[in-house]
Amino acid sequence: MRARLRDERGQMTIVELLVSMTIFIVVLGATLFMFQTFDTLNRRTVSRAASQDSARTSVDRLARNLRNLASPTIEKPQAVDKATDYDLIFQTVDPVGPNTGANAANIKRVRWCLDASTPANEKLYVQEQTWTTQSTPSVPSSSSCPASGWTTTTVLVSNVTNNYGGASRPLFGYDSATLTAIHEVHVDLYSDLDPAKAPNETHITTGVFLRNQNAAPVASFSYALQGSSAIVLNGSQSYDPEGDALTYSWLDGGKKVGTGVTYSLAVTSKSSHSIQLQVFDPSGLEGDSTTTGIDIP
Repeated sequence: MRARLRDERGQMTIVELLVSMTIFIVVLGATLFMFQTFDTLNRRTVSRAASQDSARTSVDRLARNLRNLASPTIEKPQAVDKATDYDLIFQTVDPVGPNTGANAANIKRVRWCLDASTPANEKLYVQEQTWTTQSTPSVPSSSSCPASGWTTTTVLVSNVTNNYGGASRPLFGYDSATLTAIHEVHVDLYSDLDPAKAPNETHITTGVFLRNQNAAPVASFSYALQGSSAIVLNGSQSYDPEGDALTYSWLDGGKKVGTGVTYSLAVTSKSSHSIQLQVFDPSGLEGDSTTTGIDIP
């Protein structure tokens, strides 16, 4: 047996064959492990890139919607219907139109909201409301995200992490708490396909100036007594931020008593009056002055 193991006439011994097979299996296993690891990392990278592209595309779409903010009308003097940290509803012009029916301006209502019920996999929804009537319909429900009553509902981004790990990072930020005074919207979207593993999450941010947003007018007035028979009211100090012409309404004790930029209110001696001026821009937005008490001698 020993002689045969020492035989070197070019034939492989059983021991050599077993050693070679063992080495081959080890190398093959290592190669397969490396290939599997590379494939897993590659698929994870592709999925992460797709998720990031989806987030960027969605933020760009939101910015376009905001830049096409619908101009105000008498029926609907404001374009922003709701503005919270995770819920934004506004009217925008539909670039795909024209719509059929009486909605010749192609206006639609858009809702962007974040479903944070699963912090490790929050979802960004867009809901749209379209109509063919001339008048603007009422806002559908926004009690949940998504909510019923909207024409379409679409998930645009998954794997949002604005609230992951106990964080509370607003998706939307505004330059005013008053809907009609919002002129800037800031978006901060955090996304991570797998928050428990590297690389770190992606932060996508943008800011949009609402060029079509209408600001409410400012009401202010002065007065002069004309003896004990009249109060001469002057509302020329009032103004509209967009420079539009205003209409004026004068109130005494909450009751309308006259119109016009100036008005002479007939009074009697020893009477008291609570005067307020209301002004309206062409789209119907209202500005109210403070109430001024005037005693007639």
